[in-house]
Amino acid sequence: MLLKKLENVEFLKPYIISYTSCIHAFAKDRDPRLAQLLLDRMENMYSNSSNVKPDTYLHYTVISAWAFCGRSYGAVIAETIFDRTIKWISFVTDPRFKDSFNEK
Repeated sequence: MLLKKLENVEFLKPYIISYTSCIHAFAKDRDPRLAQLLLDRMENMYSNSSNVKPDTYLHYTVISAWAFCGRSYGAVIAETIFDRTIKWISFVTDPRFKDSFNEK
C-alpha cells in the first residue's frame, strides 16, 4: 500500500488528508473491510505517538461503509464500530491520555 511506503519516509509522511482520501475511496468502492483496516492502523499509530489523529469523520465514514455495504452483517459491524468510536473519543479526550502522550 502506498501510504505504508510513505510512512517510512520522513519528509513524505502522509497527513490526515491522505488517510481520509483513502478511507473515503475504500468506502465508496464498497470495501468497508479495507476502510476499517486503515482506520485501525491510524488508531494504533496515534496511540503510539503518531501526529495523525483519526477524527470522527473517518469513524463515521467507516460506519457508513459497513451500514450500506449490502451484506447482511454490515449493520452489526457498523454498530460495533460506533460503540468503539464512543470509547475512542473518550480515550483521546481524556486529559490523562494527553499527558502521557506528550511525555513520549
